[in-house]
Amino acid sequence: MIVVSFEQVENNTLKTFTYFILNNILGEMSFSEKVKEVAKFVLEKNILCGNALTMKLVDKKGKDKDKPIIFSEWSFVMGNKVKRREFRFDELLKMNTTTPDIMMLISGFEYDKELKEWIPQPIKEYDLVDYKDLL
Repeated sequence: MIVVSFEQVENNTLKTFTYFILNNILGEMSFSEKVKEVAKFVLEKNILCGNALTMKLVDKKGKDKDKPIIFSEWSFVMGNKVKRREFRFDELLKMNTTTPDIMMLISGFEYDKELKEWIPQPIKEYDLVDYKDLL
């Protein structure tokens, strides 16, 4: 059995991301430290350690923290501009229940008539920013 620490996963992912950007997108252009720090920030928001049973984040020892699991959604809008929204894991799972429509409204979901589905509302939305200014 191979045991890999959370830090190793983050470091390996950052190395892979950096390699991909340099070789497939930037080519010979420079990959500034600022862009690397932004990449690290995004990865920290996207790689989570949590307990799916309690819906809480866990510390390095696997013990529950008193913080809910929160997922970030990233959308590129207008070139380099990024929109970030956050959703709670426990709220997202409410979609899979057979909750009556009124409860979905109370729980912060919005009904999309075209899709005929309940859409979760974010717990937080960030302003549209250039990806280099995410920090």
